[in-house]
Amino acid sequence: MAIATAHGAGPVENLRLDVPVYREVRTHIHRPADLKPGETRPAVLLIGAPGCKLAATLATTQRMVATHFSPAENIPDEFRSWEGGLGHAGQDAIAILLKHLLALPEVDTDNAGLVTFSFGVVGGTGALARHPVLQVKFLIDWEGPSGPQNLRWVPRDHKIVRNHPANDKTFWQERTASEFIKKIRCRYLRLQSDEDHVQVLGENQHAIEMLNNAAAGLCPWTRCNDNPPNLRYNAEHPERERGKWFPGKPPRPDMEKIILRCTAEMTQMPPLRSDQ
Repeated sequence: MAIATAHGAGPVENLRLDVPVYREVRTHIHRPADLKPGETRPAVLLIGAPGCKLAATLATTQRMVATHFSPAENIPDEFRSWEGGLGHAGQDAIAILLKHLLALPEVDTDNAGLVTFSFGVVGGTGALARHPVLQVKFLIDWEGPSGPQNLRWVPRDHKIVRNHPANDKTFWQERTASEFIKKIRCRYLRLQSDEDHVQVLGENQHAIEMLNNAAAGLCPWTRCNDNPPNLRYNAEHPERERGKWFPGKPPRPDMEKIILRCTAEMTQMPPLRSDQ
C-alpha cells in the first residue's frame, strides 16, 4: 500500500510515495495559487524530462493541479536508466502516483490527463493499459516510440539500439506502447515533428502506428498536431503523410508553448460520454 508524506505548506507539496518493487516516487504537487477551498481543477501528470518545469508552469499559467514522474534516487539500479525504469515496475509506480493525484479533493476527476515525452509514453500507456480502473480524459504523447518494430529507423549508435535490440523480447514485452494504446480509452493527441528527435531515418512510422492503433482500439478521439481529428494514416506509404507533421526538427524552441496550448485545449473539451 502506498504511503504519502507531505512536507511544507503552500501551493507546492513535496511528495514521497512508497511503492512495490520500484521502492519510491519522489515528486511535487503543484497547485494554482487562486485555488479556493472546495473548488476542483483540471489535473495533469507529466512523464519525462521537461515535466518538472512544465508542471509548475501549468499550475501558474493554466491554473491546473499538476505533478511529474521521473526516476527517484533511492530505486534499484536496474530501474535507474529512463528506458529500464519504464517496464512494469515503473508503470505500476506511475499508476500509484496517478491514483494519488486523482484522489486529491481539489482534482476534477473527469478532467485529468497525462502528458508524456519521448520514452515516457511507454510508462504512461503501460500504466493506463495495465490499470484500467484509472481513467483519464486525455493522453498527449510527444514523439514517443511505438516499440521494437521501429528500431530500424533509429541510428545504430543510439543507446536503445545498443542495449536493447529488437530481439530483446524480455525487455520489449513490457515496453511496447503500440500494444498498450489499443487498450486505453481516452482522447489521444500525438505531437510529432517532421524529423523525430530519435527516429531520424524513417518517415515517422512510429507515429503512424500509434495513431492508427489508438483509433482501432478504444480511443474515441485521436489527432496528430493540429490536423483534423480521427484521421487514418497511410502505413503503406508513410511518405505521403509528410504534410501532417510539424515542420523542422527538435529541439523545438516552441515545444513548451505547444504543450501548454494543447493541454489547455484538452481540458476544455467535453468529458468522454459512456457511449463513446
